[in-house]
Parts: sequence; C-alpha cells; structure tokens
Amino acid sequence: MKLIIILLFTFLICTFILMLVLFCVGIPMYGTLFLVVSMLLWLFIVLILNKNTMRYPKNNINGCITINNIKKSTNFAHDFVFINNNGIWEYSYGECKISIDLQGYLFPKAFIRAYVVRNLRYCNCKSLYEFLKLKLLIKKYKKYDIYIVFREGKQNKKLLISKQGKTMNSILSQFITKSRYYLRFMFIKSIISLKDIPADINEKKYLAHKGL
Repeated sequence: MKLIIILLFTFLICTFILMLVLFCVGIPMYGTLFLVVSMLLWLFIVLILNKNTMRYPKNNINGCITINNIKKSTNFAHDFVFINNNGIWEYSYGECKISIDLQGYLFPKAFIRAYVVRNLRYCNCKSLYEFLKLKLLIKKYKKYDIYIVFREGKQNKKLLISKQGKTMNSILSQFITKSRYYLRFMFIKSIISLKDIPADINEKKYLAHKGL
C-alpha cells in the first residue's frame, strides 16, 4: 500500500508539472490529455505487474545457483536445465536441487532468468546499480557461455544468459529483479547515489513476498 501511495503521489506531481509546461508552450488541451491518460495507463500496467510479481514464488527456495555449479562442468558452455512440472520449475545438478513454484505467474521464464542472473551476480557486484544492470561483466565467468534450458514435456527452449562473462537480463527479467527495490527508485535516487549503495543483498529479499 505504501508503494501505491508513493507512486500515485509521484504521478500527480509529474502530471501537474507536465500540464503546466505544455500549457506554457501552447500545446492544445487534447494533446495534454492524451499524454496524461498514457502516463496513467502505463502506471496502472506497472502496478499490476509489480503486484503480481511480488506474490511469487509461492514457496521458499532452498539452495541457489552458484559458481560451483559451473566449475563442476568440464565444458566451456554450461546449461542450467529447468523442468516444468505443472507450473513448478525444478532444477537439479549434483547435490543442488531447486524447486520454484510459479503456478499462475504470467512470465515464468523471465522470472527464472531473473533468478539465475541474480544468483550469478551475488558477491560479484560493488553496488546496487551494478546488480540491477541489463548487462554486467563478471570476470570469473569469462571462460563460459551460460544458458538456461526450459524443458516442457518434449519441448526445449535454450536461452543464452551469459556470453564470455557478460551476464544478461532481458527488460522483463530486469523489471522482476527491480520489483523489490521500487521504494528506492520512487525517492528519485540519481545514478550516482545508486552507485553508492552497497550490494549487500541476497536471495532472502525475493522469497515468499505476498503483495505490496
């Protein structure tokens, strides 16, 4: 609820400033109205997606993806294979066994991508700014090309998430990772201040959230 109030307050301020500026430069009122409605629609979509994301995963995830999972591989390409079992995505490699309950979530593959990229970045980022970037080079992975394989029945989808050490989010998986940090962004922190925030973060922040 606090996030919704902050978002709406920020939106109202931005809308007032925008309408004032457009009025001063002589843009017709219908143009201003179109921009305001577009902003409101975008805010509504972001709120709905964020609220839906905050409800997942439905379970607490025991275990995590680490560099050790990759070092055990003798190849320079490594696959993280996730198998869909009725909305519950399962990963198993050696002693590492992970189950992620995403039943009902709109974008399960983007969620898993965000999860794996996050875990590859933990302890390898100096700031929150680096942690949340679309692309981030991590030198210890430079020998490897890392993939996620989504297995659903007989169908496999292979997705490259790290190319010679450059870990890569999609815009959607980046949004999912940012979903726990929107209160920070709503205070209009600059890029410089984000660089000053230590990346003292771990996966506990993403477990068992049940709403805004």
